[in-house]
This record gives sequence, C-alpha cells and structure tokens, in this order.
Amino acid sequence: MTWGDNMSSSGGQGGFPPGYSPGPGPTPQPPWGGPPEQQATNGFAIASLACSVAALLPFVGIVGAILGIVFGFVARSRIRMSGERGAGLAMAGIVVGTVMLVVAVVLLAVILGAVTTVVHNNSPGGLGAG
Repeated sequence: MTWGDNMSSSGGQGGFPPGYSPGPGPTPQPPWGGPPEQQATNGFAIASLACSVAALLPFVGIVGAILGIVFGFVARSRIRMSGERGAGLAMAGIVVGTVMLVVAVVLLAVILGAVTTVVHNNSPGGLGAG
C-alpha cells in the first residue's frame, strides 16, 4: 500500500498514516485583500528638494534654486492628479528653493555693489585718486 492509497483499512484518515490528520486547511485571506500597496514617491518632489539643497553649493545657487522651485510646483500638480506620495517633499523644495534664491540674489547684489565701489574708488579721478 502507498501513501496515495486510501488508508482507511489501516486506521488512517484518507491517505494519512494512523495518528496524523490533514490539518485545518488553508488559512483564509482577509476579506479586503490584505494591506494596500504603498504609493511611490513622486520623482519631481525628490528632485525639487535635492536641487534646492544643492543651491547651497558654490556655482549652483540661482540655477539650483530655480530648478527646485519649478520641480516643486510640477510635483505638487502631479501629486494632486495621481495621488502619489511626496507632497511634503515638494513643498519643502519650494520653500527651501525660494529662500536660497532670495539669499543668492541678495548675496549677488552685495558682491556687485562692493566690486562697483572698489572699481569706482580706484579709477582715475575717483575718490581714491590723490
């Protein structure tokens, strides 16, 4: 006799040896199908924050800040339509980008003002001429 045969003649239950049972059966799945899948984080939101923070680096300032702001608004628009995650990242990218843009413009104005003053004072006939 093999395991596939009905072992009722030897005292087992439907193909199982004596003392063993088939068990309670498969575990039922929850009626709602399990936990919901995580939405992906919007790539523009990540790019927005990355560009805005990169604006701290030399020679990236104004361009990085502007890209961070633009990517942030694009991300917010796409997140509203698709329901993706990343709205907070997009908003942070917009805020940090705006602050960095203001800082870069003020810094540029101060540097240009200082250079203009130095050039004017050291030119012939300027305040520094003796």
